[in-house]
Amino acid sequence: MAKNFIRVAVPLVFSSSLVYFAKPLCVHLTSIQENDTIIFNLPYRVHLFHNISNVAVYSLIYTLQAPLVLIATFGYTGSDCLMVTLTLHVCGELSVLANRVENLNCDTQGCKENIRAVVSKHVHLIRMARSLEDAFNTVLLGQLFGGTFLICFLGYSVLANTTEGQETDLLNFSLYGFSVVVLLFVYCYIGDCLTNENVKLRNAFFNCRWYNLPTKESMMFVTCIIQSQKPLHLTAGKFYVFSLSRFSDVIRSSVAYLSVLRNLM
Repeated sequence: MAKNFIRVAVPLVFSSSLVYFAKPLCVHLTSIQENDTIIFNLPYRVHLFHNISNVAVYSLIYTLQAPLVLIATFGYTGSDCLMVTLTLHVCGELSVLANRVENLNCDTQGCKENIRAVVSKHVHLIRMARSLEDAFNTVLLGQLFGGTFLICFLGYSVLANTTEGQETDLLNFSLYGFSVVVLLFVYCYIGDCLTNENVKLRNAFFNCRWYNLPTKESMMFVTCIIQSQKPLHLTAGKFYVFSLSRFSDVIRSSVAYLSVLRNLM
């Protein structure tokens, strides 16, 4: 799943950045063909120490800005790819541990060592999940609010330009808007996976024959059951829980804001 996300997210964001980068060049070429006044617009705003007065200087500066496409792509998707990979790794470890608990044979020799290993692994995974949430909850908060308002403003921009009869770069909007929606969906999906795997592990602990174990080992299993009652989540700012049911709330919020802005047009 993590590999598939990287294979989709990186080319998608790169395509959006590339279209944005090439837009001024396309306008420039169109002006030359139609013998209009040539405006030397650059894709990224920079402070220049001299005015661009000819095509050679314009081409040189335009070329020097080309690496910014890769910087923007990997800068935008790097943290997301890392977070998705780590979260799905924790989900996989929880799934493996749940299967290990379900197949735990309490009647064989070495059962005590296996139980202690399972409990130790469970504690380790809980710490990993909580550390992951602590590390990324601020980033996810920015992505949540940024993604919600970006969808709204991109939709408003298209509606405003269409109303005024201006040309709208639908390809750029489609790629960028689709990138934002995909990222928000992935956040909700991996958050839902983390919660569901924790629930499966809790059920595996509860259904195991822990009540037939010696007192010390049974108390260890009870402790694991109690710890599993506390859900593992990915949150935005410690208050918004990402799940598939919340994804529709994000889209509805964006559409609601867009409706308010549309009434002001």
